Amino acid sequence: SQEKQKLRIAMIGSGGRGLANLNGVLSEQIVALCDVNEQGIKQAAMKAPDAKHYTDFRKLFEKPDAFDAVVVSTCEHTHFHATMLALKHGKHVY
Repeated sequence: SQEKQKLRIAMIGSGGRGLANLNGVLSEQIVALCDVNEQGIKQAAMKAPDAKHYTDFRKLFEKPDAFDAVVVSTCEHTHFHATMLALKHGKHVY
């Protein structure tokens, strides 16, 4: 049988709505958690303990080969910046 390859996902915005979105993608490989609030990262890390931690999404994109897709769960006025960086790097975005 052919095993499904998991997407390597970076979560941008890990607390609040991001934590809810994380639950929807836990069947994939969560490789990064990013949030300006470290408490959000700590909560999410309980569900994705192997993920790297970032407080600045721009740092995440310094190693774009480390992930395939991003889930952007930030507040409205920062959605654009993270999404555009992801698209410029050819990443899938939710």
